[in-house]
Amino acid sequence: MAKGRKRKPAKHKAKKEPLPYATMLLLAMCVIAYLAVSGGEPYVYPLENLDAYGVSQSSPLGAVTYSFLHVGLKHLAGNLIVILLMGLVVERVLGWKDTLGIYLTSGIGAGLVYIFFYPNALVIGSSAAISGLILAGYAVDVKKAFVVLAAVLLLVPAVVYPGVNAGLDWITAQRTAQELEVSAERQVIEQQLFEVREQIEAGNYTEETLELEQELSLLAEEKGVECKQASVKKVTVVVGRQREETTPVSFEIHVFGMVIAALYLALFRRDAYIKFIKDFEGIRRWAFGVVKP
Repeated sequence: MAKGRKRKPAKHKAKKEPLPYATMLLLAMCVIAYLAVSGGEPYVYPLENLDAYGVSQSSPLGAVTYSFLHVGLKHLAGNLIVILLMGLVVERVLGWKDTLGIYLTSGIGAGLVYIFFYPNALVIGSSAAISGLILAGYAVDVKKAFVVLAAVLLLVPAVVYPGVNAGLDWITAQRTAQELEVSAERQVIEQQLFEVREQIEAGNYTEETLELEQELSLLAEEKGVECKQASVKKVTVVVGRQREETTPVSFEIHVFGMVIAALYLALFRRDAYIKFIKDFEGIRRWAFGVVKP
């Protein structure tokens, strides 16, 4: 009786998840744009440097750039968290092209619609584009999107904002100390310069005294510039934080971003759009207790 060979069970290689290129690109662009406009400082100063990239009726082309800029570090950090978490949810299902498409169309479209209804507005921030990602997240995976949004609502105000505030407090303290130190050095040099000039005016001087007067004059000028720079750096943080806290948040632009994301899905990702409508209908029935006969 012939013995048959036992077949070895086939080995299936685990399918590798593609890297989230779109999500990483969006995160990098937001960070790079902020650093480029702020010059590496915690805040953009003066404000006009930031306004030039916002979207308004006088600058409609800003609709392309405003979604990558932010008013301050808290604004930036909070939005980066949402882009990261919700971007991963969306890109895993729709891929990098549609993730970028939703972000860009939601941001650009919502910005243009907003300034149409609010002609005096100037809009800066990625909130509209992020709202588009949030809607897309609910369209492709409602459970994960719900968990992500709940995590963001807990994580950002409880951890991210206090962490940023602590860092800004430390930077402000360091720059205040630097300003005081430079100012004290400048006062010492100016006092020495005053005494040397008194000697020269009294006629009690030598060639070395004149050389010392020139050196102290140059040092006093340098310290004056350093003092001014230190003061500007401190003011940048103080004024920037005040501006960030007082900048209003628009509810409408979030809605516009979601509507445009829904239109994108309806036009280019019909499968995700139909799934979203079905999931939404199921949630509506569950919430209002509607049962099919």
